[in-house]
Amino acid sequence: MKKLSEESAAVPVEEKLPSFYAPILTVFQAETGVRLPDGKSDTEDGEFSWWCARNVWVLERHGLYMVHPVATVLKAYADGEPPRCTLVQAPPPDHARVYFPDTESSAAWQVFLAAGGAAGASFAAWKALQAPKPPFARRNAS
Repeated sequence: MKKLSEESAAVPVEEKLPSFYAPILTVFQAETGVRLPDGKSDTEDGEFSWWCARNVWVLERHGLYMVHPVATVLKAYADGEPPRCTLVQAPPPDHARVYFPDTESSAAWQVFLAAGGAAGASFAAWKALQAPKPPFARRNAS
């Protein structure tokens, strides 16, 4: 059995999407003209996630389910990470095509909507809804 050298271990491995993403991506790209960045499961503005959530018929036709974009797109914005679209083949317990993975995500969605947010929010639209942070207060170095 070969050991990985330190040099080869440091090379990042490009994410490979599962093959069941392919038919959904084909319809998305044909309809929108948007291509996903290599090795990514969504664009910087979460366009693929929001499109899938609006086009549930495509998920139904291919027997797929997805995690609600609030848990993959809006959470990624808040965490400073790139958005991702999470499609799965196994249904959640309630068999909803688009589902909240936890109660925290469901609550975050309600807060987002109450703040004036809407499905399909880009990063800029999400950022505009965030409460401004108080200015940095300097300490006196006396």
